[in-house]
Amino acid sequence: MIEPSFEHLKSALKKGDMQLLDAIYRNYKLPFVKFSNQFGLDEDDITDIYQDSIIALRDNVVNGTVKSLNSSIKTYLFSIGKFMIYKRFNTISKTKNFEQEYVFEDDFYSPFDYNDNIDELQKKVNDGFDGLGEKCRELLKLFYYDGLTLKEIQAYFKYDNYNVVKSQKSRCLKTLKDLIYKQEQNG
Repeated sequence: MIEPSFEHLKSALKKGDMQLLDAIYRNYKLPFVKFSNQFGLDEDDITDIYQDSIIALRDNVVNGTVKSLNSSIKTYLFSIGKFMIYKRFNTISKTKNFEQEYVFEDDFYSPFDYNDNIDELQKKVNDGFDGLGEKCRELLKLFYYDGLTLKEIQAYFKYDNYNVVKSQKSRCLKTLKDLIYKQEQNG
């Protein structure tokens, strides 16, 4: 495949024609996987990052975030992917630092201890849930109670980017866990 011009891609995407983007996806997937192998990620992570990079490319073009390119589409796509890989490593690094900083001992009591009475556990979750902001409560209800996918939630909230929904859900869950943990510590 001969790489199309950025203007041709922009025109096609603005018209809703996804064939060119699909051709770019298929054409650059294997080179991206080979490029990403140097970072030591597993194949599923690489595929996820590549798909997120394609979505980001599309979003950036359609929303006008990128009006022109000084490089090839392939170079731009790979730079998006490389940024996402670094973000993934940053997240992994923070998790490892947390695990090293906090030694989990056998007598460490988790607020999610399965020995708890189910009613007590449910009360902790409900109280923590009530302590969340309105947007977090709504997002978590849509995902866990109503069974909506993250894509459906993206459309519901009218977010431009799928990654925003993933990040927000993750932050909401972390906040909920923190609230439950604080509740447990305070008795």
